[in-house]
Amino acid sequence: MSISFLKAQALGNDFVLIEGSPLNLEKIQHIADRRVGIGCDQVVFFQHTSDKDIIEVQFFNADGTAAEACGNGSRALVTLLNRPTVILRTKTRHLHCTYSNGVAVVNMGHVSIADV
Repeated sequence: MSISFLKAQALGNDFVLIEGSPLNLEKIQHIADRRVGIGCDQVVFFQHTSDKDIIEVQFFNADGTAAEACGNGSRALVTLLNRPTVILRTKTRHLHCTYSNGVAVVNMGHVSIADV
């Protein structure tokens, strides 16, 4: 199986960016494995939508678990996309992003801290 990808880093975190639908758990874990795979903190899958301003995105941690969002992973993707403005749509939120002069900015929204 052949998969096109880009490996990127943002502030010391590294990501594998893949255009397309998410792969299964075992393949995500293999990609993220630093000994036998590409190695990364997260695998990020993205897809273009019919709305040119919106990109569907899903983040997966190295162990294969889904992550709601990731600021540094979003910055890496926005840099790859190289658009002045874009909205990254996750399952739970819209991340409004800008890119200018080599700087990617992601509005992660309001912080909420749940009782533990």
